[in-house]
Amino acid sequence: MQRIKKALWLLLALAFLLEAWAWAQLQPLLHWLGRVLPWAQLRARAEAALSRLPAWAALLAFIVPFACVEPLKLVSLWLLAQGKFKSGVLTFIVAHLLTAGLSLFLFDILRPKLMTIGWFATGYGWLMRLHAWALEQTAPLRARLRAIAAKLRLRGGGVMRRLVRRMRLLRARIRRGGGPNHTP
Repeated sequence: MQRIKKALWLLLALAFLLEAWAWAQLQPLLHWLGRVLPWAQLRARAEAALSRLPAWAALLAFIVPFACVEPLKLVSLWLLAQGKFKSGVLTFIVAHLLTAGLSLFLFDILRPKLMTIGWFATGYGWLMRLHAWALEQTAPLRARLRAIAAKLRLRGGGVMRRLVRRMRLLRARIRRGGGPNHTP
């Protein structure tokens, strides 16, 4: 029973870190979107409107978009149950990106106000400790995966090497502002 419990905790830690890693990988795309969209004006307007809110109203402004988008995940489960795999997965991914994107955007603006709410600040501290714990729990596994990746890189020009090269080129293209489909 102890081994099963440890494996489940490891899976939870991996899921938590996978989420954090995915957002780190999306940063170039988000920066590109920031250059394409009138992001500075949108952010300035949002900050101006949200800065006047009291702490509890800021909490409501933080929760409402999440509550509006989250039901899309239930729609994705329904689509999967209907056998519409592509639509279900796509709906889930879009809903997840919208939820996380809106949450990150709003948290960045509302953080000072939200941290004045005691239980929210306590919960945030708990999540940061959970993140540190997840890193600690998965350190041996991540080290093994890095070693395997290094061995694969040494093997030569296989499929994995081409895939990694294409991903790096795509990230570089997005960082330059060309977008995912732009050819220089």
